[in-house]
Order: sequence, then structure tokens, then C-alpha cells
Amino acid sequence: MIIHIKLILFVIFTIEVLKRFYLFSKFKDIKIFCLKLFRLINLRKVSDKWKEKALFRYSKDIFILSIKIFFILILIFLFYVIVIHLDELTRNYFFSIIGFTEISILTLLYYKLRNYKK
Repeated sequence: MIIHIKLILFVIFTIEVLKRFYLFSKFKDIKIFCLKLFRLINLRKVSDKWKEKALFRYSKDIFILSIKIFFILILIFLFYVIVIHLDELTRNYFFSIIGFTEISILTLLYYKLRNYKK
């Protein structure tokens, strides 16, 4: 019973962190900045001085977004270590087929219920 409560807590925490910190939109923003960088490099009519400034700005934005993503993933990992990894029984269940299935179902249910309110 405690294993299931821990799994529910982990699923809820992970989904809430992903939603509250807009993790997936950060990945989309990085993709957009990378595409802009590639387009900028291929431009022939733009001066090198302007390219240098834009390249620095885009690189800085990508770096900041990467750091934010890193800290979000560290936060999820720390919660995993505290709730799941320190208990061997829970850890073994977490990585079993039944545990994976339960986590998948819990994630789908919680995500649907969370979005159902809107």
C-alpha cells in the first residue's frame, strides 16, 4: 500500500513540476533558437558584426534555457531519490513491469483528471 502511495506522489509531483515549469516549452524554445542560429549562419547579406551579436544572444538564450531544464530534471531526480530510490522494495517495484504499467496508468489518469478541470 505504501508503495502505491509513493508512486502516486511521484507521478503527481513529476507532472506538476513539468507543467508548472513549462519544461516542454523550454525544449521548443531551444529548438527555435537553434533553427534561428542555423539560418543566421547561412545568411550572406548580413554583416559579420551583426551575426556576432545575434550569435552571442541566441547562444546565451540557449544556455540559460538549458540550465533551467537541467535544474528541473535535477529537482525531479532528487524527489525520485528521496521517495523511490532509498527504499529497496519500492525501487524494485518501480522498475518492474507491473510498476511501469501502474505508473503509466497513474500518469494517464492524473493527466486526464488534471486537464478535465479546464
